[in-house]
Amino acid sequence: MNKITGRKKSIVIRLLLILLISNFSISFAYWASNIAGDQSNSNSSVQIGSWDFEDIAYIVATFRSDHADVLALTTQTVTVSDKSAVEAALTAYGALSVDAQAELSV
Repeated sequence: MNKITGRKKSIVIRLLLILLISNFSISFAYWASNIAGDQSNSNSSVQIGSWDFEDIAYIVATFRSDHADVLALTTQTVTVSDKSAVEAALTAYGALSVDAQAELSV
């Protein structure tokens, strides 16, 4: 009886190992099929993905330090000679993301 039980146990273990190995190879093949490489000129670069991250606090602090002189102007202190600096600050402000603009508006 122990001999039959041992054989069954051995067969079950082998089948489980085969199942485990086949599942890993299928999963890897599926994952690898989604990697986009440049095959037209034999360039071996692989791009898996990218993460768009913007440090709003850093961008706002940089904008404030770069355009501190323009931001310090008031309606009483602004002159015609400040026109190019004000336009440069407005252009830089327009290039900021909506979140950065909202942070600056506070």
